[in-house]
Amino acid sequence: MSEEIKIYFLNVGQGDTTFIKLPNNEILMIDFHHDRGGIHLINFLKDFTKDNNDKIDYLIVTHPDADHVKGIDELENNDLNYDLLFDSTLRKDKEEGQEYPEYDAYMEFLKKAEKEGKAKYIERDIEYHPDLKFDWGGITFFTPDKDYRKEKLDNGTINRQSVIVQIDFHGTKTLFAADTDLHTYKTDIEDWSDFEFSMLESTILQASHHGSRSFFKDAEDDDAYMDAMDAIDPEKVFISVGKDNPHDLPYKDAIDIYKENKRNIYRTDKAGSVIMTLKYKNDTVSIDIDDKNKIDSDYTWEDDDDKDDNGDKSKALRTSAPAILPSHDRSA
Repeated sequence: MSEEIKIYFLNVGQGDTTFIKLPNNEILMIDFHHDRGGIHLINFLKDFTKDNNDKIDYLIVTHPDADHVKGIDELENNDLNYDLLFDSTLRKDKEEGQEYPEYDAYMEFLKKAEKEGKAKYIERDIEYHPDLKFDWGGITFFTPDKDYRKEKLDNGTINRQSVIVQIDFHGTKTLFAADTDLHTYKTDIEDWSDFEFSMLESTILQASHHGSRSFFKDAEDDDAYMDAMDAIDPEKVFISVGKDNPHDLPYKDAIDIYKENKRNIYRTDKAGSVIMTLKYKNDTVSIDIDDKNKIDSDYTWEDDDDKDDNGDKSKALRTSAPAILPSHDRSA
């Protein structure tokens, strides 16, 4: 008997979106970023959900920054459905005069999910969320450490507490680090999970914060914090990052650390969308990487798709706001 998981690290520009086909033909998505900087995500989803009745079974939002939720409200506008939405509980503290159109759109999307009984609120798991436990393994959440729905958080706290997702497929684990930073692992996780016997250990890592150095250090001249890296100990590292992005991500010193630790690195700004297939057969899991696929060429943006009846670009594209990064990650 053989079964497989296909993980699509999609080139969505300066943001995160991972599309995953589970062994039972269900579909899981982690984060959502529909923007001209990458592939036309809606058209991709229309094609890749056809065999699942145009449905995403599980939709996980690690935190409500624009580069992780932009365009999520376009799902229902395009007859795409979902069963469950797993929300981080994180809520933004809006600065006076600052607009967050993507955040507001996500909050409306979440409010509708609540009314329809589709919303789930993420708390830490010991092992496998009860709604995400399968014969082949399951999915564990490492953050947040409490329900933040009644609190308004600054951007640094939202990044630090963003949801870490770990998929365990027959003992081969993939860790999605969202926008977490070194403080997440020093302060929020270390006391809860002994690094010496770490549940964080994973063969595959989606690097935090688009390859930012904040996973290792606060500033360029700080010593790297290696406990978390040693605990995860990945063989392969995937970085979702936009080409020629204004934040100069991924940072060279972060890449150097991954290379020094002999990690195979795949970047969406260089390779485009990357497909990883985990196949279980004869009690072993094999890993196949396809970074020469046609996803990017098949799902380019066409001008006619992006205009309203008046010939203007859609509101979803006009309301773009830059991702807010921690102060130590902002480029001059």
